[in-house]
Order: sequence, then structure tokens, then C-alpha cells
Amino acid sequence: MLSTATYNMKGKAYAPDYDMFLWGWGEYVDPNYILGVFTKAQIDGWNDCCWTSPAYDKLYNEQSQEMDPTKRAAEVQQMQQMFYQAAPYIVIAYQQDLQAYNSSAWTGWVRYPSKGGMVVFSNDNIDSYRFAQLRPATKTSSTPVGLIVGVIVAAVVVILAIVLLLRRRGNTAVEES
Repeated sequence: MLSTATYNMKGKAYAPDYDMFLWGWGEYVDPNYILGVFTKAQIDGWNDCCWTSPAYDKLYNEQSQEMDPTKRAAEVQQMQQMFYQAAPYIVIAYQQDLQAYNSSAWTGWVRYPSKGGMVVFSNDNIDSYRFAQLRPATKTSSTPVGLIVGVIVAAVVVILAIVLLLRRRGNTAVEES
């Protein structure tokens, strides 16, 4: 079992026992969570590749406290480069998420981030699940077309039946005289 091999313990020591496995992570708008997975503190936790780098950990702490978005982006990119060069994970594919949601029957969908972001299946977006709701049913004042057609057909059938009956009666009356 993969989880047994990945989180293997020998006594109290963490001792993963595997050569390689295929894995995937979801989509995160803010990189803080996924960057934190690969810190030393997450070995024996989320850090399943057991990779560690003191320089990476230092940058992780700095970026998580950085208030200037430009400086933080530079730190994040530096961390990504460090991780890429060390190659504890080898990325073999970037999945394309397909999202389907019914905006004609439901309202309250929230994109995250707001410009071009995902509506559902995003690890950072719970708002669509909180605010999506069925649109109220709209009352229509018109009679359904099927009902109108049915009434007309029934009326024609009744009229034809009456005409046929009257014709038969008229023919019977003429024959008797």
C-alpha cells in the first residue's frame, strides 16, 4: 500500500520505503500552502519526498511574512527555482481542469481569483459552495403549448364524432321514408 510505504516508521523513526510513485496536487491560488509542504517541518507529514533545504525554509518564512507583493513574488519564484533544480518531484504533466456548472439554473458562483479564476474544484475557493443556490422558479402566465394543442385535437375529435353521428342519423332517416 502506498501510504504504508510512504509513511513507514521503524520504531519512532520515519523511514519511507519506496523508490517512486505518481502523485498529484490540486490547484492553489496562493502558493503559501504548497510551498510549505516541502519545508523540513513537514517531513513525516505532507513532505512525502523528504526533501529539505535550509535556504528554502528560510525563504519560505520570509515570503510568508512579506507584505510587498512584488518582493514576495520574487521570493516565491526563487523557491520554485530551488525546488525545480533539486528535483525531488519530477513534473510529468500539468492537468487542464474542465469545469461545468449551470448558471441558468443556479446563481451565486464565485470565481477565485475574481478575474478568470476557477469557479469550482479550487482548494482556495469555498465561496461557490457557500453561495451557490437554485434560481427561484419563474411564474409564467402563458398556458403551455402542449395543453393548447391537446385541447384543440380533443375538440376536433369530438366535432368529427358529432358530425359523423348526425350524418348516420340523417342517412337512416332518409332510408326509412
